[in-house]
Amino acid sequence: MKKRILIFTGLSLLVLFMAFYTYDIARKPRLVTITDLIYAPEKYDGKSIQTEGIYVSSFEVSALGRLTYKQGDSLFLTEPTIWIESTTIETKSDCFTTGFYDIAEFCVVTVHGIFEYGEGYGHMGQYKYQIREE
Repeated sequence: MKKRILIFTGLSLLVLFMAFYTYDIARKPRLVTITDLIYAPEKYDGKSIQTEGIYVSSFEVSALGRLTYKQGDSLFLTEPTIWIESTTIETKSDCFTTGFYDIAEFCVVTVHGIFEYGEGYGHMGQYKYQIREE
């Protein structure tokens, strides 16, 4: 009888553990690359995602890209870029600032939120893609 109770208790705990584990996995956003988002946007439109890239924050700029390039004394993100609209920045590292009048902060980040694509995101509607808060 004690053996049955122990087996039943063990199985019950296993079922509870699996239920919480599965729930936690389902809540985590899917990790995708910026390249995947840009070249197959319809696959991720309206979905919770997580991605990594170079984030630039400046006056009227909140964008995520894959690479940077230098032109004269200025540093820019390579196109296409994704507008970041009040999203969650999970990690932020290797930050530095550039510019004298238009100061911009560049950081390597991991962000998550709802991915959207179309037209008219960001400052003056110049971005085709955005990641917004869930």
